[in-house]
Amino acid sequence: MGYGQMPTSQVGVDGGYPQQYPTTAPGGGNVPPGGMGMGGSMGAPGATGAPGATGAPGTAGGVAGTTPGAALPSDLFSAEGAAGPGFGSAAAAGPGIFNMIGDQNSLGGVVPPNPPPRPPVLPGGTGAHLYPTVRNFKVAENQSPRPTDRLFFDFNYFNNVSAAVDRREMSPVSYIKAYRYILGFEKTFNNGLGSIGMRLPIDNITANVGQINTSATSSSTGDLSIFAKHILTQNVQTGSLTSVGFMVTPPTGPHNFAGSTYLQSIHTIYFQPFFGWIYNHNNFYIQGFSSFDFPADPNAVSMMYNDVGFGYFLYRNPDRSAFLTGLAPTFELHVNTPLNHRDPYNPFDISGTADAVNLTFGVNFEFYRRSVLTMAYVQSVASPRPFDGEAVVLYNFWFGRSARSNIPLNPPMAVQ
Repeated sequence: MGYGQMPTSQVGVDGGYPQQYPTTAPGGGNVPPGGMGMGGSMGAPGATGAPGATGAPGTAGGVAGTTPGAALPSDLFSAEGAAGPGFGSAAAAGPGIFNMIGDQNSLGGVVPPNPPPRPPVLPGGTGAHLYPTVRNFKVAENQSPRPTDRLFFDFNYFNNVSAAVDRREMSPVSYIKAYRYILGFEKTFNNGLGSIGMRLPIDNITANVGQINTSATSSSTGDLSIFAKHILTQNVQTGSLTSVGFMVTPPTGPHNFAGSTYLQSIHTIYFQPFFGWIYNHNNFYIQGFSSFDFPADPNAVSMMYNDVGFGYFLYRNPDRSAFLTGLAPTFELHVNTPLNHRDPYNPFDISGTADAVNLTFGVNFEFYRRSVLTMAYVQSVASPRPFDGEAVVLYNFWFGRSARSNIPLNPPMAVQ
């Protein structure tokens, strides 16, 4: 058994969580989890029946039996061993792997506050132009393709937002620093196969404005986002899955980001359908999202997002009483593609947006198998860069089903 792998006897009866104790049978006898079935094969506790079969009294059913040396499902995302055709086991709704970190794309704004039909003359002799601030949410930000029960907090700091465009256009607004604090929750339904959640930002922005570089700072709550997702297919032996979802961001906050008076953008409702997936293999995992972001106002930019993250567990401990129970560095690639309004230097288009490619480098710390602290740095590599750099701190606290159960990240070992 390699480092970080779970023995078959620990693959559990509570949503796949590794059991640390035997099951008590009627009459006081102890039956180890995954007790021996007839013929010496390893079966579900008390039964060797079809997926979801109920075990004998005193044992838990619902996990398909495994014959010694049996091969794993050929389809990593198949419903083999699941609760029904095309769906994953409802009991296997634990967090499993760590969330994607994300990168927070940029959004256009103009100077002065009221967008005119043509560029006006500003102090210094330059025309108004597009100066990106921070756009609405991407679904890949502190999100997992798997439905979970959690409370979460995000912090994002953006340094020197839109510096490349500001320098080229001699903008009267420079050295923009944006801060975003996000509070949110997610709750599962349909026995863990789906979830719904919300997140609300508190935005803060600071910039140098005018020829004398007067510092201007403002803060405000932002637009509330509501999201929902549901598992399509799932391999309950590995935790690999596919899912779909939808996010809507109505304009509940102020018209300007953080209530600023020197930046503006088109304020409208956004609709974001998405597809997510997870692939697990031993200590290594990959996950990703593909989504479209459509505004209700055609004058705002429509976006396509493709996000993929790679992670590796350097350390895992199934003991819930241990302080540190997981450690995994992660690397993510984010490609943000505008589908229209593609010229960020067009002074007549207040929604002009450049392609963006951002790289995220992070590390996840899991405590007591109940909460995760994530720290990351985001570097943009496409030109013009939406920001010089971004710092990220995330905290997720699992409750309910997600606190009670975890997906086994390793395939069960065959009994020799």
